[in-house]
Amino acid sequence: MTPVVFEDQTLPKGAVARKGHPQLNQVLVDFTNGYQASIVRHEFSYGGDIGLFEMAVMHNNQIVYNTPVTNDVLGHLDEEDVLRHLNEIHALPAR
Repeated sequence: MTPVVFEDQTLPKGAVARKGHPQLNQVLVDFTNGYQASIVRHEFSYGGDIGLFEMAVMHNNQIVYNTPVTNDVLGHLDEEDVLRHLNEIHALPAR
């Protein structure tokens, strides 16, 4: 499966992408407000079998289920959806 790659120039200002777990084909994005995003694409992720992404909002390396962005993981996302949700996470108040 093609590796997940998001260039820093496509990320919200101040957000930094780094490689996550290689077996999950994961990218982690750290935000200045204390949140993180986990973006994965593999055969068992929601939509991964058709090349789409799954994303979770995180804080302190734990999934957060109570944000205005979502109350669960987000699945079946194309790259445009991922970038939109990254901007939403970036806009959250500091935690």
